[in-house]
Amino acid sequence: MASKVVAKFEKYWYVIHGIIGIVIILNPRYKFKLLEYFFSKLYGSSSSIEMNNIRKLCYSLFEEYHIKTKGIMENSTSHENDIESNLDNLEVSNFLSDYDSFVNETIEI
Repeated sequence: MASKVVAKFEKYWYVIHGIIGIVIILNPRYKFKLLEYFFSKLYGSSSSIEMNNIRKLCYSLFEEYHIKTKGIMENSTSHENDIESNLDNLEVSNFLSDYDSFVNETIEI
């Protein structure tokens, strides 16, 4: 029974550890250093291979995002002008108080 549990764990671990790696890299407090530390503890001498796999995953996700947003960015000049005019109309002095009101109205208790 223990071998079945280990097999399931390993199956799901290899799926999720890439996602966890991306989350850690995107966290400004940790970046790649935290992965380097824990991967050296988890994988020992093969930690550099695992780090390269996570790095490749980051690059492939970025490329996918870049390709998907390339067409959107080319067609968004009118949308950008609308955003800029909305930002010009925003009063900085009321910005934080308006935000506080928004948060208080949208928090679910």
